[in-house]
Amino acid sequence: MSFLTYSLFLGGLATASIPVLLHLLMRGKPRRIEFPALRLIKQRLETTKRNLRLKQILLLALRVALLVLMGFLLARPSVKLADWFPSLTNATGIDDTGTITSILASSFGSQDAPVTAVIVVDTSPRMEYRLENKTRLDIAKQYADWVIGRLPPNSRVAVLGGYREAAAFQVDPYAARERIERLAIEPTGRAFLDSVSEAVRLLEESKGEPSEGEQQELYLFSDLTEPGWGTEYAKTLRSSIDPPRKASIETATADVTADKNNDTGTEKRTDQSAEFAVFIVDVGIANPNDSAIAEAVLSEQTPAAMAPLRLTVDLHHYGEPEERTAELFLATNGSADNGDAAGNHGGTTLETGGFTGKADRLGSRLVRFTQGESVQQIEFVLPGLPAGIHQGLLRLDGTDALESDDLSYFSFYAHAPWKVLLVVPPMQDRRIRPETYIREVLDSAVLKREGTAPFQTAIMTVEQLERTSTKELVNDYRAVFLLDPPPLRPATWKTLADFVSRGYGVGTFLGRGATRMDRFNDATARELLGGNLLRQARAVENDLWIVPADYTHPVYTTFRPLSVAQTPWNELPVDRYWEMTDPTDQAMTLATFSDGRPAILARSLGLGRTLTMLTPVSDPPHSESGERVWNYLTDPNWVFYALIDGVARYLVGAGEQIYNFRLSQPAVVRLDTDSAPGRAFPPTCLLSVPGMKSGLRLDTDVPERTIRYPATDRVGNYRLRSGGTDEIRDSGFSVNYPKDTWNLRRVTRERLDEIFGADSYRIVTTPAEIEIGIARRRVGQELYVPVFLLLCTVFLGEYLFANFFYGKTTRSE
Repeated sequence: MSFLTYSLFLGGLATASIPVLLHLLMRGKPRRIEFPALRLIKQRLETTKRNLRLKQILLLALRVALLVLMGFLLARPSVKLADWFPSLTNATGIDDTGTITSILASSFGSQDAPVTAVIVVDTSPRMEYRLENKTRLDIAKQYADWVIGRLPPNSRVAVLGGYREAAAFQVDPYAARERIERLAIEPTGRAFLDSVSEAVRLLEESKGEPSEGEQQELYLFSDLTEPGWGTEYAKTLRSSIDPPRKASIETATADVTADKNNDTGTEKRTDQSAEFAVFIVDVGIANPNDSAIAEAVLSEQTPAAMAPLRLTVDLHHYGEPEERTAELFLATNGSADNGDAAGNHGGTTLETGGFTGKADRLGSRLVRFTQGESVQQIEFVLPGLPAGIHQGLLRLDGTDALESDDLSYFSFYAHAPWKVLLVVPPMQDRRIRPETYIREVLDSAVLKREGTAPFQTAIMTVEQLERTSTKELVNDYRAVFLLDPPPLRPATWKTLADFVSRGYGVGTFLGRGATRMDRFNDATARELLGGNLLRQARAVENDLWIVPADYTHPVYTTFRPLSVAQTPWNELPVDRYWEMTDPTDQAMTLATFSDGRPAILARSLGLGRTLTMLTPVSDPPHSESGERVWNYLTDPNWVFYALIDGVARYLVGAGEQIYNFRLSQPAVVRLDTDSAPGRAFPPTCLLSVPGMKSGLRLDTDVPERTIRYPATDRVGNYRLRSGGTDEIRDSGFSVNYPKDTWNLRRVTRERLDEIFGADSYRIVTTPAEIEIGIARRRVGQELYVPVFLLLCTVFLGEYLFANFFYGKTTRSE
């Protein structure tokens, strides 16, 4: 089929589609009518979908947090509290946001970072305390070696003990461990706190070296007993600790200020590692059990020959109750020599660290100690012994944790009576001889009869004295007493001055005989008397008496158990005395009268001693001629006897003769101890030292007649031998530990706070505690516990939430 005009056909078809479109567009639509019940269900469905989606997100977050916390816990996180909370270590508050951000970013430490460590080990004798067959020093060395093994690679370490040498870092850990192994007890070594001060100085010096920025650690191994933390070095140590910490605080303040004022926004972290960590490793015993001889004191170190002697012993005990026997041994005439076990003595052979030889057991005392800490005092009486040096020891039998404190050594020199010259004035109208009262004190008939008189007096008139030379005085006498002397010639004063300068004594007791003032105010006389005489003075209504300044001078040794107020000096009134002016610079006023004027003066002149008393001691207490007496000192009274005895002992130099010393105390022994002080002295002496097979040859100080041995580094009995076969002079001395050495009381926390500052140190007792302290210092405070608790909380929350969620979902289905 064909069409002539296709356009019309196509137009018709297009026109025919118009009704179709109108039909489609205009047809009717159904109306949607929603029932109310279906509308409620649809709204509930949307709400349920939103709640379900939220629960799923929360459950997913809990499970993700659970896995993250598990990984966090296994990584052992730690944080440096000093960085998070700077106020815990200094007074600087850090409130800058940038600074806190910087701190948070760098607050997690590393245990592998190198450190600078100094180890100080206490090597005092108390560290010999033995428990379970190990001394405290053994434990300290073991722990110190353990600490070195825990140091990170490339760390520096120094080891300090009691050796008196400059502190320095060891080459490597092997050298440090070798030094620890060589540590031993050093009785005379450097004090523990002194070593700690040296360690602090070393840490301070290390800050300027290339390794600056390393953490610094100070380890102190001690038994924490009181003597090791005394006051002698505490101030020095505190002053050396405070400046670094103060500098650290100032540095932190400057750094924070710079951060706040930094326009570029660059953050700068405050360096809290400028302060070193202090770890006090306690290797001591909290409840020690030990008995010790704290001190043994002789009543005299230079008793008269054949005179009995008292030995007073202080015993200290710590711990459980026990019974110990204190034994006294004495060796004389060479048997006390170290290595010379011969001699004509019998007795027991003893071998101790300070004595080897035969000795007689003179006595023993059973001592019962109670529970806890206690102090007991016992006393031994040594029988009279012949003239010469005598040495012995005191021992506690049995064994305990500290054996070194069970021994104590002593020496004394029993002297022949010291010869004292009494120069008396003319008798004139006296009926009682001037020397009567002095001789009653120094060598009474009773003392002579018993053979225990400490002095032997000789009488000489002033005329005889003026004809006596200095050499004669030196050869025969140890001291001269001028009793109420008349005016002496200048040559006589010069003779007495020369006598004193050679190491002897002159006592002048002025009275009515001092008539010519010019003779007593002569230049040489003034040197002996200690000043110029002015005039006689009188008391008013007998209200004058002698008043000692104190009892520290050797003249007052007998009075020391009492105080000045407890001594009845006012029972010996003084009516007349000489007033002295212009005392010499060297003169020392030992006592005044109650009106304040000098009464007794003393001074050293050359090697000797002089003493001047400005009222006499030769007048009777009651007038023989009706004249008023000068004083009542000679009225029978124990004060007068004690005073004259003290004056005599001082003038003969008895107080200067010491035979018992403390460890590290220089020993100076006078050889002039016999009755013939003028004899010559050998140029050298041989000293036997405890524990040494061969003796030491020492030079004698001939002018001063002494032997000096500065290195008393061993306890025990030392023996001196000098002279030839025809004239041998033996002497000796003993050395013991200081009294406080065996004090086992524990130091208090307050004492440590005074030294280091509160919360500036950490006390640890076991390697585990040391490791915790190290980790907290190097890495920081571990967050294991809080993270673990958080993990448990999240796990429990996830478990409960999941059960609640899934259980409800299942019920809904």
